[in-house]
Amino acid sequence: MSYAPATTTPSTAPMISVRRWVLAASLMMLNLFDVLSTKIVLSLGGVEQNPAMVKVMEHPTYPWLTKLAVCLGVAVLLFAAPKNSRIADRAVMAVVLFYVAVVGWNVQLIVNYYV
Repeated sequence: MSYAPATTTPSTAPMISVRRWVLAASLMMLNLFDVLSTKIVLSLGGVEQNPAMVKVMEHPTYPWLTKLAVCLGVAVLLFAAPKNSRIADRAVMAVVLFYVAVVGWNVQLIVNYYV
């Protein structure tokens, strides 16, 4: 007697919405821009304002690894959330908007330094 492996056909496989992929990708990109722009601001004499990140930002790779780990964790939770859960989408959207503000602030500091 042989057993066929259980397979999931494409029509029954759980789909992750494009909206959630865009949210996850946006969060990842904004976190990378946050680290990059923060490192530039620090190199220009700025000071890290987040007490939890002060020591992390002093290391050459820890900021990248920290942001990557957090983003992957958020993405896993977002993708695992029920398909019709608006609270998951809204929570990640709020975080994305927060990082838009953070990166915007950093860019403004960099531009003001050179102007």
